Amino acid sequence: MKIKNLILIGLIGTKILYSQGFRNPPEGNAALSQAGAFIAQCDDASAITHNPAGLIQIKGQQILFGTNLIFAYTDYNGGSFSDERKFKLGALPYFYYVSDFNRDNIRFGIGITSPYGQSTKWSYDAVKNWGYSVPYLALMQTADVCLVSAFKINDRISTGIGINFYKSRIVVNNLLPPETPAKMRVNGEGYAPSFGFLYKKEKFRIGLNWRGGFKIKYSGKFKIPGSIQTGGKTEIKFPHIIGGGIALFPNKKWKLEGDIEWVGYSCLEKIPVDIKVVPPYQLDKKWEDVFNFYLGSEYKKNENLKLRCGVAYVRTPIPDETWEPSLPGANRIVLSVGSELKTKIGKIEFAFAYSIFDKRTIKQGGSYDGTYKSKGFFFTMGYKNEI
Repeated sequence: MKIKNLILIGLIGTKILYSQGFRNPPEGNAALSQAGAFIAQCDDASAITHNPAGLIQIKGQQILFGTNLIFAYTDYNGGSFSDERKFKLGALPYFYYVSDFNRDNIRFGIGITSPYGQSTKWSYDAVKNWGYSVPYLALMQTADVCLVSAFKINDRISTGIGINFYKSRIVVNNLLPPETPAKMRVNGEGYAPSFGFLYKKEKFRIGLNWRGGFKIKYSGKFKIPGSIQTGGKTEIKFPHIIGGGIALFPNKKWKLEGDIEWVGYSCLEKIPVDIKVVPPYQLDKKWEDVFNFYLGSEYKKNENLKLRCGVAYVRTPIPDETWEPSLPGANRIVLSVGSELKTKIGKIEFAFAYSIFDKRTIKQGGSYDGTYKSKGFFFTMGYKNEI
């Protein structure tokens, strides 16, 4: 009975969702180096993610792959206590392949990406200071395999449809008083459709993209080493995402694009948790829908070199009411630069992005009141080739 009480103390208040509010950075160099402004341009294989209608612009076959490297940091100051989530490297590989199968009006493509995921780790001292209500480690990994087809309606209009298959894993390590680790490992799958539209003229393009929301039911194990091992379940709803963009081409070398995106995070009202040795319960989230804004530019210096830059404003959906340190979310501005270099073996791509988070001060009268300052750095190396 004592162990069950410890589980209740350590888990009833625990928030196991920590990554969905901040999706991973945009996949592909062209998107990341323009801070996400790519829905209307969408002229390489990463359009599978950003706007599948754009695949009509690709002739023959194209392969694109690379890795986003992520460095994240958070500093906490609660007055009488301070701590930091130290810089930690994360790698998010991506792969795309597109072919026209020698046809003018249709394209097929496959993309493998990691659209959701994050790792947050705090010290034991921080967890104790917060009353054991926050995991010392929270990890989400999500892979997306996307199959798409794009169709050319006429010389100006194309559409694209896709189906996304998601595989996800959550790891949550709690600390029960006084220093008893409790670990939860769960896995799940989901799927959702996607749709894209592109209107193209010589001087401008208009792009639209919809990515369907989906639900993943996770199941796996909960254990206290040397004491308890039992089943654990949870369920998370992921949002619908609707985006639109306009790309202007003042001349053949220069593109300027502005995008706006709506993310339906209000789908996440509660998260049910079912661990067999304690009564089922729900975690209140009450997340809010958000609009994000992106501005990017690409300049074709010559046949061998493209230069890119961008700026974005990304809002957090997490209200103060349900905010907690396992996802130290805040509004942020993203600045990015990048390039594409043509070589004898293909095109080599580089991008760097810096996320400037607003300082977030929490005043809920709870144990983790204080000020949180976060930073994020993203670096991408990629390769692209027509084969």
